[in-house]
Parts: sequence; C-alpha cells; structure tokens
Amino acid sequence: FCHNEGEIGYTSSEFYYICYARRISPQYSEERGNGDPYECRRSFHGSRIS
Repeated sequence: FCHNEGEIGYTSSEFYYICYARRISPQYSEERGNGDPYECRRSFHGSRIS
C-alpha cells in the first residue's frame, strides 16, 4: 500500500509504481472503510505512462 505521495512502491526493468494523492470524498472513505488518500499507479519507463 502507498503512504506517501510520489513514493515508488515497486520497480522493474519495464515499469514502476508511483503513489499519488487521489481526491476522495469523506463518504467514499467511510464506505470503503479506508482513510488512505493514496493509491498506486503503474508508470512505464520512458515516454509510456499508464
């Protein structure tokens, strides 16, 4: 799980995961039972970003 914005959670020769802050409503957090406002996005090395 991600705890810091900009944190690189996983890396490989092909891609890496970056944590970024997402905007979520308090209601959504309560429904999910998760107050963590961060999630991971997989980004490819170079110009390819997903």
